[in-house]
Amino acid sequence: MTATLDNGDSMQQTVTYVPNVANAEITLAASKDPVIADNNDLTTLTATVADTEGNAIANTEVTFTLPEDVRANFTLSDGGKAITDTEGKAKVTLKGIKAGAHTVTASMAGSKSGQLVVNFTADTLTAQVNLNVTEDNFIANNIGMTKLQATVTDGNGNPFANEAVTFTLPADVSASFTLGQGGSAITDINGKAEVTLSGTKSGTYP
Repeated sequence: MTATLDNGDSMQQTVTYVPNVANAEITLAASKDPVIADNNDLTTLTATVADTEGNAIANTEVTFTLPEDVRANFTLSDGGKAITDTEGKAKVTLKGIKAGAHTVTASMAGSKSGQLVVNFTADTLTAQVNLNVTEDNFIANNIGMTKLQATVTDGNGNPFANEAVTFTLPADVSASFTLGQGGSAITDINGKAEVTLSGTKSGTYP
């Protein structure tokens, strides 16, 4: 700032304005969403700290956390703590093994916080199916029936929803049996797909 007289004499003085920390706000963003829940794929979480006028707040510690009931399934870099840079940004990475929509909270001193939901999806590369028969030894009279239940999960036990599952029997006996829904079903939110089975040929079949 400069003060100048009519005779040309002047003097300069530096004036420093600082952000209003008392009115700090935190906004949270993720570099990637969804993230594969394989403990390798990751997203970068960026918390931006600024006052209500948009002035960046630097050199402030931000702590990133997840809900306690799922926290053990995830890893936040640097223990979930970071210091804001000159642009008011603090960053950590997040990876994990539990599929679903999980809320991340970024907080700073003074109870200021921001939240963001990050979505994790099951790992298709480790998809596997487990088949169960609800009732064995049913009568082969084409009336008695059992239910076949397939459960589709990844290597970490995360279910796959909306996956098509086809049930089949050995070709040499398939004509003696009837599979409900044409032998096809779609997995529910728990990764389960069911069809019924009835038939007229006794025996044990894979």
